[in-house]
Amino acid sequence: MRNGRSREQCKRELLREYFPHFVRERLIGDHIVFNFHQENEALRDYVSKVFAAASFLQYEAVEEELVGRIVMNLHPTVLAHAAF
Repeated sequence: MRNGRSREQCKRELLREYFPHFVRERLIGDHIVFNFHQENEALRDYVSKVFAAASFLQYEAVEEELVGRIVMNLHPTVLAHAAF
């Protein structure tokens, strides 16, 4: 930031340097798997958290890929009543 770069430019450079695409993909996958959807958690809140993490990491995936991963990790009691 000393060189006059904006916060967004610095963030983009740090992500590119220290978090290449395969690392970001792993982080998003781990976030979905290890922060499993809880039975009493609103589905909208859970999806919002996943999308916020993907957005922060500038994860370059289409929405369908993220939704597919999320659906695979929904709580079984919720998944039984879900229609997609």
